[in-house]
Amino acid sequence: MHLSFRGLGCLALLFPLLFWFAAVAVMLSLKGYQSDRIRAGAEVLQSAAAGFALGGAATWALARYRTRTKPGADAFAELPLRFWPWIWGALGAVALIASLFPAAIEFVNRHSSP
Repeated sequence: MHLSFRGLGCLALLFPLLFWFAAVAVMLSLKGYQSDRIRAGAEVLQSAAAGFALGGAATWALARYRTRTKPGADAFAELPLRFWPWIWGALGAVALIASLFPAAIEFVNRHSSP
């Protein structure tokens, strides 16, 4: 799969990833090591939800600014920058909802490890 970007469209991917890594770092520094795999999975999903929400907010601010200065100049994966905040928001909502269901986390843990 070829991911292309135009203008500042690469920041549509970079913002959520940076905020996700920052949320994981904050989670680890505040809570430390979690030996329970289900709770650890829930915490990672919650940090992903926070990272996607903050990344979506940053992408929205960037898209709004760029729409006023250079309309239509930015895109990531052939989608204009104005659509990416909604995509990250939806992924954050899915991650937050998934973190509330320990049975789903246990299912993923059971089938992902060798």
